[in-house]
Amino acid sequence: TTLLKAFDAFKKTSNNDFALVIVGHKYWGNEEMEETYENMTFQHKVIFTGHLPQNELIRVVGSAFALVFPSYYEGFGIPIVEAMQSGVPVICSNATVHPEIAEDAALYFEPHNVDQLVHQMVQLQTDQDQYNSLQSKGLQRARHFNWDFTAETIWKTVLKVTAE
Repeated sequence: TTLLKAFDAFKKTSNNDFALVIVGHKYWGNEEMEETYENMTFQHKVIFTGHLPQNELIRVVGSAFALVFPSYYEGFGIPIVEAMQSGVPVICSNATVHPEIAEDAALYFEPHNVDQLVHQMVQLQTDQDQYNSLQSKGLQRARHFNWDFTAETIWKTVLKVTAE
């Protein structure tokens, strides 16, 4: 709901041709989200893809201007890492693990604060230096999330624990 409201406000305040592509089930069974969508000025610019197979998801994420991830409950935040690996800047809520995952490679907002999200969307669209910086930082940060890094971290932890 926050994302739909923010996208509508973003389209009203900035001149752009962006569409909002939402991967996953339409409305997620949320009546408030459905009502918000029905009242949007720019609902014709919102695309619900439904579930996508991995190869299509890679293309959608990789071709995005940015990933906006407004989740307020998340166990890890895999879409954040996937976007960073694709060189796609990230705007995400400052809830749960997001700041730990993205560190300084994302812009943040309070998960229910529409105005903050609109501000970050406008900021990313209008500040090319920041856009480029987030792309670069995201690619660097994403390198920390691979199986080799995970295995090495676990091995170091095992060695440390067994040495004590």
